[in-house]
Amino acid sequence: MSGFSKPDEVLLRALKKGEKAGKVLLIIENIALILRSKDTNLRNVFTKFLESNKVSMFAIAVGEDYHNFVKTDPVLDGLFEKVYLSDTTDDETIAVLMMRYFELERKYKVHVTYRAFKSLMALSKRFIGKGAMPGKARAVLDDAVIAARDDHRKYVGDGHIRRAVSLKAHMDVTEISGDEKQKLLRLEDALKSNIMGQDKSVESLVSTLKRARLDINAGKRPLGTFLFLGPTGVGKTHTAKVLAREYFGSTDALIRLDMNEYSNEDSVFGVIGDPNPSEKSEGFLTKQVQDRPFALILLDEIEKAHQKVLNLFLQILDEGKLTDSRGVTTDFRNTIIIATSNAGALFIRDFIKSNQGKTKEEFKTALMDTILKEKIFSPEFVNRFDEIILYYPLSIQEAIKVALIMLQDIVKEIEEKKGYIVRVEEDVVVEIVKEGYSIEFGAREMRRVILDMIENFLAEYLLRNEVKRGDQILIRRQDVVSDEPKTDSRL
Repeated sequence: MSGFSKPDEVLLRALKKGEKAGKVLLIIENIALILRSKDTNLRNVFTKFLESNKVSMFAIAVGEDYHNFVKTDPVLDGLFEKVYLSDTTDDETIAVLMMRYFELERKYKVHVTYRAFKSLMALSKRFIGKGAMPGKARAVLDDAVIAARDDHRKYVGDGHIRRAVSLKAHMDVTEISGDEKQKLLRLEDALKSNIMGQDKSVESLVSTLKRARLDINAGKRPLGTFLFLGPTGVGKTHTAKVLAREYFGSTDALIRLDMNEYSNEDSVFGVIGDPNPSEKSEGFLTKQVQDRPFALILLDEIEKAHQKVLNLFLQILDEGKLTDSRGVTTDFRNTIIIATSNAGALFIRDFIKSNQGKTKEEFKTALMDTILKEKIFSPEFVNRFDEIILYYPLSIQEAIKVALIMLQDIVKEIEEKKGYIVRVEEDVVVEIVKEGYSIEFGAREMRRVILDMIENFLAEYLLRNEVKRGDQILIRRQDVVSDEPKTDSRL
């Protein structure tokens, strides 16, 4: 058997032994390990052996491996009778877990409480995206038993199970503590202090999160689905970013898709993966949610997406799941989905100019009528969202508050990096709004204007003056506006 690697030679010897033995059943637990080999000669020998019908074979492949390594070869695929196995039932899962538990109990002398066993079943099924039952529950049981042993405990409690699930799901599923209850109660205020003029959207989001965290909402759809409509630069995308930071503790929990990149028919493959096995590309969205099933999904500028892509999201919004090109189903029930859209931007601009006396509700009704009339979105798509939230153009007062928040972030970064204490007069903020805010583009240009004003001034100031860490720099209107002669600020 020259020309083959040692593992391949072992396989070929096993095949020959099975052939000589006659009536035997050869079991290959992971056929993908064989078919992954770049050696085409090995695959050919393996295929010819199967074609000879001299031995019975039972091969196992998970869905992803089957699509990538077996189905890609029609000849090989046709030699097998396919038996598709789904997750075990609850009763079957319990039976498997009990057998595993008895093994672990004998080995580690650790027992599992009834409450912990109930949590093991429920939490593994709900929060762990990758894998199937009973496998993912068994993995949690193993981790929890070892954790209890390391804690010198004789019993695996509910807390051990929840911590093990939290590690595998990349989210906190431990019972709500007093600190977290306070965090939930403070969340609305925290968001409103960072998002100006959009109280309704904040209130709806926080209500959804409270239901999700307390397990009041246990349906088959995502935890919450929202369509944010409004002109550019009014805080739609910013809301999602702030929410990820304030509630999930990190912007890593934000999965963002720029729908400009999903505007053609083939872009569906970017969501669910390429069906061409030679590409072996995973879908961006399905992979992200499998790795982090408790996440905030941001679909930015959803109106730019191709209709086939929108149809995929209809399935997610309806059923809370999506099957990718490899046949792997991803669970979206623990996600919050926010779609943003600038649809009707021209209508919004014209409406504001000509209907100053109209209420916000009249504005929302007129905008929705226009969007549906112009067929930007279908009624079917719009009705799939839990709530449609309209983001209104910012008033000048609200734009000033937005500028202050942006300015504080930039100044804080400068102070942390350089050690200077930077103070900005109120007149500077007014100038920032004058230059960086407009009804047409909202506050989108504001950050660039702030960076230009502040950084340009500081660059020149630091060249002209000796400044030490801890020194204070005052920035005045005449320092950043060109219509008056500039003078140095004082330390």
